[in-house]
Amino acid sequence: MRKFYITSNQEKSGKTILSDALAFQLHQRGLKTAYSKLSYIEEPNNTVYNEKSLSYLENSKYFKNIYLPPLITSDIDSIKKSANLAQKEIKKLEAEYSTILIEGTNNSTHPDNSPLDIELAEQIDASIIRIIWYQESTMGEGDISFIVNDLAKYANHLAGVVINGVPKNRLHYAQTILKENLITDNIPILAILPQDSELNARTFDEIITFLQGNIIAFEDNVGELIDTIMLGALALDGGIYYYGQSKKKIVITRWDRPDLQMPALVTGCQGLILTGGQGPIPYVLDRINKLKVPVAIVQEGTVAIATKLSDGFLSERGDPHPDKSQKLSKMLESYPNFSEELDRII
Repeated sequence: MRKFYITSNQEKSGKTILSDALAFQLHQRGLKTAYSKLSYIEEPNNTVYNEKSLSYLENSKYFKNIYLPPLITSDIDSIKKSANLAQKEIKKLEAEYSTILIEGTNNSTHPDNSPLDIELAEQIDASIIRIIWYQESTMGEGDISFIVNDLAKYANHLAGVVINGVPKNRLHYAQTILKENLITDNIPILAILPQDSELNARTFDEIITFLQGNIIAFEDNVGELIDTIMLGALALDGGIYYYGQSKKKIVITRWDRPDLQMPALVTGCQGLILTGGQGPIPYVLDRINKLKVPVAIVQEGTVAIATKLSDGFLSERGDPHPDKSQKLSKMLESYPNFSEELDRII
C-alpha cells in the first residue's frame, strides 16, 4: 500500500485534477484509490471545501473514498493536531485501499519558515509528488537551479516531479534539454506537460459568478467547459456565418438584439449572456426553452462585460472539472515513459 502526498509550488497548478487522473491510471492497474485533501488557511474558522469542489470530488469515478480532515492553521500546535487526526483517519483506509492520494498544501511554511509539506508527509508516511509550474525566467536556457532548490527539502521523500504549464513553443526544449539536465541530476520526472486551453477553461457557471450575473434559465446546464466566447456586437457578417464558426460557445449580446441571439442559438450555443439588465424577449425565450440553453442577465453593457473578462479572468486557471481530469489523464498516457515511471513508484 502506497501513500502519495501531492503538492505544488503555486496555487491552481493542477493538484486536484492530477489526483483524479492518477486515480484513473491506478484504477486501470486494478488498484483501489482513496483520496484526502489537506488545506492550509490563516483563519481556522474559514472553509475551503465549498459545495462545487466537494461535488467534483464526490462525482469522481475513481476516488473510492474521500476524507477531508480538519483545516490546518499556521499555529504549529494546530498543524500537528490536524496532521495527527488525518494520520489516524488515513490509517483506517490502509487495510482496504491499495493507494491513498493526499492533496496537500501550496508550499506553506511554519512561522519559522520550515516547510509544512515535509512535516505533514512525514506524519502520514507518504511519498511526495511535486508539481512545479513552468517559468521561462527561471527554467530557460537549460537552467535547473530553481527546480533543484525547490526540491532540495523534499529529497528523502520525493517520488516524482510533474513540470506543468509549459508554453507549447517551449515544449520541445523542456522535454529534451531541461529533462535531460534534470535526469542527470537524479530528479525523477513523471511528466513534462504543455499549457492546454481545455485545462484552463471556465464553465458558464464560473463566468457568471465572476460577472455577478443572474442565471434565469436552465441553471442545471451551466457546468460544461466553454470553448469560445463570442460578442454579438462584433457580428458584422451574416449571423449564421459568424456564429457558425463555433458550435460550442457562449454569446454575449444586448438583451434587445434578437437578430443576434437567434442565429447564435441556431448554430449551437452553451449559453447566452444578455447585457443591459433585461430580456430575453418572448419569441427568443421560446427557442431557449426548446433548446434548453442556459441564460444569464448582467447589468453592464456588452463592451464593459467583455472588458471585465479580458482583464485577466479568462487567462487564469479555472476550477477542477471532470473533463479536465480526463484530458490530463490522456496527456499523461501519451507522455514517454510515464507508465514505467508510475509503475516504479507504486
